[in-house]
Formats: sequence, C-alpha cells, structure tokens
Amino acid sequence: MKNKVQDRSVEVPNRDPHSEPEKNIVSDMLSRGLKITPLWLLLSLAIWGIDGVASSAIGLGLIFANFLAAAAFLTWAGRISVAALMFAALGGFVLRLALLTIAVIGFSKITFFAPVPLAITIIVSHLGLLVWETRYVSLSLAYPGLGPSHMTQKKSQGDQVNQLLAAGNGDSSGGLHFPAIESLLEWPGFLFEGNTFFELNKVGLIYIWAMVAPLVIFILAIRKSALVPRGVQTVAESSVDFVRENIVMQTMGPDGMRFMPFLLSLFFFIFFANITEVIPFIQLPANARMAAPAFLAILVWVVFNAVGIKSQGFFSYFKNTVIPPGVPGALLPLVAVIEFVSTFLVRPFSLA
Repeated sequence: MKNKVQDRSVEVPNRDPHSEPEKNIVSDMLSRGLKITPLWLLLSLAIWGIDGVASSAIGLGLIFANFLAAAAFLTWAGRISVAALMFAALGGFVLRLALLTIAVIGFSKITFFAPVPLAITIIVSHLGLLVWETRYVSLSLAYPGLGPSHMTQKKSQGDQVNQLLAAGNGDSSGGLHFPAIESLLEWPGFLFEGNTFFELNKVGLIYIWAMVAPLVIFILAIRKSALVPRGVQTVAESSVDFVRENIVMQTMGPDGMRFMPFLLSLFFFIFFANITEVIPFIQLPANARMAAPAFLAILVWVVFNAVGIKSQGFFSYFKNTVIPPGVPGALLPLVAVIEFVSTFLVRPFSLA
C-alpha cells in the first residue's frame, strides 16, 4: 500500500504560499495601460484640445487607482477567508463605484473639466483593459493568475493539472480532490437529527428567518405607529406602497387590491429568503433549493387559474386563454396548442 501511494504521488511545483495573483494581474494590466496612455492623450488633444487631454488624464488616473484599490482589497480579503473574499468582491465594487462617483463630482468643479472626454476615457479604458487582460490570465489550477508566455509552458502546466486530477481518482491519500455534488445539494441537519420530517438544516433556518422577519417588522411598525412615519414604520409603509403601486396597480389595476395581502406575503417571504445570498458567512439563498420555489409556483398557478375560472366560467376561461383574439384561422390550431402548453404546462416551471 505504501508503494502504491508513492507511485500515485505527483510532484507539485513550488509555489509561494503568499502569492498574490490579484496584484500581479493588476500590475500587468497597468503596465499595458501605461503603454497606450501617450497615444490616448495625443488622440484626446487632437479631438478635444487642452481641456480634453487634461480630463482624459484625470480619467486614466481614476481607472488606474480603481484597479489598484480592487487588487489591494481582494488580496487583503483573500488572506482572511473565502467568505471575506466574496464579500470584498461584491461590497468592494459598490464602494469603489461610490468613491469614483464622488471623485468625478469633485473634479467637475475644476474650470478645465470636460465631461465627454472624461466619460469616454473611463468607459473605453476600463472595458478595454479588462478585455485585453483576459488574453493573458491563466485559468490553470496549477498556476492561478497570469498565464505563461510560451506554449511549451502552457502544455506543461496543463499536463500537471491532468496529473493532479488523475491522481485524485481512487486512493484518497494523494492528488486533487473535489467535493461531491451532495455537499451543495444536501445540507446536514443540526437540530432533530435523524428525524427526516422535523430535522432542521441551514436552508430550513433561512426559511424560518424569512417568515419571522416580516412579522417582526410589521408588529414593530404597528406598535410604534405615528402620523409621520419613522424608522421601522417607514420601512413597512414604503414596502406596502411599493407592492401596491408597482406590482398590483400596474399589472391588475384596482381589481387586484383584493390580492394585496397574498402578494405582499409572497414579496416579503421571497425577499428575505433570497437576501441571505449577499449576507457574509451565510451566502446562500434558500430558494436555491427547488422545493419552496416549486411549491410557490404551483400555489400561484392554482390561484391564477382558479380566479380566471371563477370570473369567466370554465369553458369561457379555457377558450379565451388558448384562442387569442385576432389570430388567422390557418394559424389557430398551432397557436392554440402553443398557448395551452405555455399557460397550463410550462407556466409552473417558468414561475419557479
């Protein structure tokens, strides 16, 4: 067994444990950006004059600073944990976008500020450098970060990855191993373990949160209600106004107000079940599991058809659904089949 393990071992290239691929990629990106900076400034001077070249220079400086800040933030978060890295990737983008906006507003007070050259420079240089850099980034598991410069090195790295993957198949003592798909789909229970009906796992806990959080918000809003809303009351009333004006009134009109409690409950339940996706250290939307979305889709489908049948009668509702008005007779059989399949068979899946 010992000889077998030794035969299956793969020599992994020496890597710096503190390597920082984010900084390496941004450094490479900035070196390419600096090469084209003189050409871009000359082009700006020819098109927009002195004010244009000055604004373009400001735009390039903002983009370079943005890339450096992104690399520093991601590198710092990567040293902590994967969850911190995910939070830095999402929250860092929002933060840098806000700082970039503030910087542009500040520069707009300068007399030589020209908004058109600045905007074009920021958009073109940002997207151009990102797209250009994709040609030089390696997706290799053996060498994350910048790719090799020669094809022989690429082939060598690819062979090493294949060896690592091959070594992981079989004996668990060596090679590269990936978690099974069950680790993403089957969350272990932490309460009432062993009881398949009452067992509670992470997904179930998020659903409990999605039910309790709206109740707490509205109970607090009712207890502290005032003529001029403040705090929790503002959140509750704004949410109700949003559902009423932007969902009910725009899609169903005044007749849809009777469904306001049902739609408001769906809105809050789905919102709080999904918002956990962007909460650090949770980062899982409960609706990523199919059970609850499928149940809600079937529930809405039943309510949708039941209301239609109650309002129009069974045969009239069926006729108006599968036979749209104004369809030529030659196309009627085809359109009727399509409408029947899309409304009565496909809609539950599309809703889910």
